[in-house]
Amino acid sequence: MSTVQANILSAMSKVVQSGSSPSSRDEALAFITQATKDCIPGVDSVSISVRESGGVLKTLAPTDELSLTADLAQYEVGEGPCVDVSGGEQMIYSGHIGGDPRYLEYGPRAAGLGIVSQLAFEMYTGERKFGGLNLYSRADSVFDEEARSIAELFAHQGAVALGHAATIREYNEALASRKVIGQAIGILMERYEVDENGAFGFLTRLSQTSNVKLRLVAAEIVASANDKVQHQSDD
Repeated sequence: MSTVQANILSAMSKVVQSGSSPSSRDEALAFITQATKDCIPGVDSVSISVRESGGVLKTLAPTDELSLTADLAQYEVGEGPCVDVSGGEQMIYSGHIGGDPRYLEYGPRAAGLGIVSQLAFEMYTGERKFGGLNLYSRADSVFDEEARSIAELFAHQGAVALGHAATIREYNEALASRKVIGQAIGILMERYEVDENGAFGFLTRLSQTSNVKLRLVAAEIVASANDKVQHQSDD
């Protein structure tokens, strides 16, 4: 088995073994970016871009300052391979980023950082898209077909790690929402002397008429009730 194959298998194993905690996820992503750099000749720096709530791009697991700086430059001007793949493109390659007509603002910035070639792969698993894997090189035209195949493999494994973490987070958020909605229903039942169905109907009408999510309306009712109890105890 070659060193490249061994590194790839090691990275895959690391992702599979990663747990559900944020620290384990971050460790798995850092291992993926470093393994991508180690496995593909000519790659100088690697990072992962993800879209947070509101569509804001954020960099995870950069192997060094170069990829972080290049990522931030692309976020700032709103163009570049990492922006494109985070927006839905499956793969973007540029062998001479400084003169690429697609990136008139970012290209010169990348050249100023010493970047010549750039490759980015969309990170997705199933129907879910998480962002992109970004590869930077100070050499021209280093990303041949084999390099792209390896990069695509690591992009998929990164999506697996992010997908697992996202599932855990969404589950925890759902549990928290269920708890606060249940508390709000209990408060409304006592306040207006109605049954559970009546209280839930009142809560949903409040959400619809105010155009505010049910969870947030419930949280406001619970917070208001807690404030009232606190004021009474202070008196």
